[in-house]
Amino acid sequence: MDERERIQHLRRIKVIVTEIFMFISVICLVVFLTLVVTGYSFNLKKLGGQGEVIERTGLIQISSLPTGATITIDGGIPLLLRTNASRALGVGEHEILLSREGYGEWKKTVSLKEGMMYRVNYPRLFLEEREAEKVTTLEGLSATSVAPNMEKMIALANGKFYLYSLNETKSTIEALEVLNGDKVVEKIESFEEIEWGGNSERLLAKINGKYGVLSVKKTAEVVFLDEIWKELKVSKVRLESEAGDKLIVLDEAGELREIDLKSKKISEVLLKGVLGFDNDGEDVVYIRKRSDEEMKAKAEDEEETEKSRYTLEAYQIGAEESYLIAELSDEKPKISTMKYFNDNLCAVVSGGKIEVYASEEWPGEDFEMEKVFEGEIGFEAKELLKRGKGMAFSIRGVNGEELVYDVEAEKMIKVELSTTNGWVDEFLRFELGEEGEMSVVDYDGLNKRKLVEKGVNGKQKIVVSGNNKWLYYFKGETLTRERII
Repeated sequence: MDERERIQHLRRIKVIVTEIFMFISVICLVVFLTLVVTGYSFNLKKLGGQGEVIERTGLIQISSLPTGATITIDGGIPLLLRTNASRALGVGEHEILLSREGYGEWKKTVSLKEGMMYRVNYPRLFLEEREAEKVTTLEGLSATSVAPNMEKMIALANGKFYLYSLNETKSTIEALEVLNGDKVVEKIESFEEIEWGGNSERLLAKINGKYGVLSVKKTAEVVFLDEIWKELKVSKVRLESEAGDKLIVLDEAGELREIDLKSKKISEVLLKGVLGFDNDGEDVVYIRKRSDEEMKAKAEDEEETEKSRYTLEAYQIGAEESYLIAELSDEKPKISTMKYFNDNLCAVVSGGKIEVYASEEWPGEDFEMEKVFEGEIGFEAKELLKRGKGMAFSIRGVNGEELVYDVEAEKMIKVELSTTNGWVDEFLRFELGEEGEMSVVDYDGLNKRKLVEKGVNGKQKIVVSGNNKWLYYFKGETLTRERII
């Protein structure tokens, strides 16, 4: 073989080796990308050590107020990553620590499942250096309520309403004259069972013992329901629309109707035999008692002999039929419904346990709610509430016990707080000590932080303003605030 042939032969070998190498590289890249896409990661720290180098992962999204907090995971070196951010982590428990200069820390241990996206979208950090500032004093203060957007607070003092703008650098206060038609409501004796519309322009409440809808958009106008439906005997009433101009009303006869406040019209009976309901806008879940005729017809069908007299059903205002969610053994369960991202959720506390159902679609031809959780609560339930903007259901017992079902973590959490406690916003709670010292904790009872040394009035609202800058609370009858970011 001469020199020329030898060179050509070597070139052919190089081409073959290069092609083999490229082929193997492509295969490795495809395998790597497939593993990444399907939720696996490579932990190079475990090379030559204990544990698997290739591990299944989940995705965690971390936000904070204020943003830009440093993220530390599992006690390691603080990441360059700042909130708000996402990161893939191995399956199992991870300790998340958020910190920022001048602020207190926030910490939580989360448990990730394979392919799961875990949202931590509620951590709130507080300035360590804060000063209390007096806003105003209201003599005869008896009730307060805060709008969903946390931009307004309404207070009742000495028979008059006062409206506060909470976002302002200098908090503004406005005395409200309440009109019922052309007449002035001279004195407001009581203000109870308050529910705001989603746009924070109207609220439903018992005012002077009567259900009415109060507008705080321009002038304070109230429409009492007994003026529209004079013989109405209310069992339960809820707002239907974001604007607060439509209501869903259940009367003592078990008939469900809709009231349009603009036209002041009452609909025909939408549902009969209703024992209780909850709604998220037009989407309604309700408990129904089957009639004797229905039970007799069921008994004649061998497959239906075990069916209960009570059912949990779903209905949408304007639809023609209802859809069965579950059979119930208890005629007075606690129910609550809410939306969580793309899912419609319904929780039921009945017979000493909680069941949670979910569906992406609301009543329609192929509607079905799947049971996604079931667990024992271990006490007699007094109320079931939705919290955390669809992130949790809170179950309170008759003796003050409390459990929280965490929708994101899909588990029950026991919450132990002092007797005097409540909610600051959708995710943050407060508890008071014997001398009115105030601490805040997350919705699940974690991250307890003391904010006020003493003197806080736990009977009135404690709230963070809608722009997240101010913490408002009462000391006696004095409205006080602190700058928190």
